[in-house]
Amino acid sequence: MKTIYELELHEEILPNNNLMIKRVAGGWIYFHEVGSVFVPFSPEYQFKDLKRKINPDVLRSCIASFYGLPDDFTQSYSRIGNYPLGRKVMAYTLKKYTTMSLYEIRDAIGYKQHASVIAACNSFQNDLDTDNVRVGDYNEILKAMNLR
Repeated sequence: MKTIYELELHEEILPNNNLMIKRVAGGWIYFHEVGSVFVPFSPEYQFKDLKRKINPDVLRSCIASFYGLPDDFTQSYSRIGNYPLGRKVMAYTLKKYTTMSLYEIRDAIGYKQHASVIAACNSFQNDLDTDNVRVGDYNEILKAMNLR
């Protein structure tokens, strides 16, 4: 289960049957059967290592093995088969689970511009929103990387 600091804006979790927590701007709203309360954000209690240190080479190898690509697939500009998908998955995962800048992600993947990282992340997020098979595949990759 996610911690409250990992929730995206307007995302909700149900830690038990009597409590729902919703992430809102500036904090969280705790909904209980007797009422609700706003809890403001306090960085004092936030875990310092929410963003994990993921080795891009290990991630690249994991994605390559999952999609049947060569280990150096990010160095290819091929638009055929799973090459573009592998690069999108890598960009999305590095952006979501690390503190790497867009420029560092660009360099790790071999994109020419940091805007390509943004486009890849947006494209893959759209894939996740619309394709349940893609969600399952991505969860398998996250499990292999011990991120789920």
